[in-house]
Amino acid sequence: MIAAIRFQIEGEYYADLYTAGEYEDINWDNECDCQLGDGYHIFYYKADRMSPDRTENIKIAKDLDDKYILRVIETKRYIFKVSDAGQQDIELPTIQNENNKFLKIERDNHTLIFQFINYLGRTKASFHVKDHYKYLVFEVAPNKIDYEDDYIELTESIAEKCSEL
Repeated sequence: MIAAIRFQIEGEYYADLYTAGEYEDINWDNECDCQLGDGYHIFYYKADRMSPDRTENIKIAKDLDDKYILRVIETKRYIFKVSDAGQQDIELPTIQNENNKFLKIERDNHTLIFQFINYLGRTKASFHVKDHYKYLVFEVAPNKIDYEDDYIELTESIAEKCSEL
């Protein structure tokens, strides 16, 4: 079960994404390769912190185009912790549609805490690097229904009905 993901932005500038309140449960000493490709690494929970009732809050799944994508769960609070060796002023990412009432955001020096409520679908975090941006695209999946079977089928059915109108 994935506990955190590290997104390499550039050089030693990177962001860790994990569920709020779980930092101490993550085995930060064991960085593993990830299906998302170069520049992505995953971390698992410490063996003594695993329990049968722990929920999977960060997933890597195949999307409808059969490509891997990062997936987070609606209503869960997540943290982006940004690090850059030797850099004093680190710019925190912005999340697409930050002014949306369905997205709650808190910021401090090196962390951005966010939570999506009543929002599902794709979004992205934008990291400013010198004169350009690098993006971390991810999906927000529902907490209460199965994303692949129920939600996607529901939205396809709605789209079909709308096109008939």
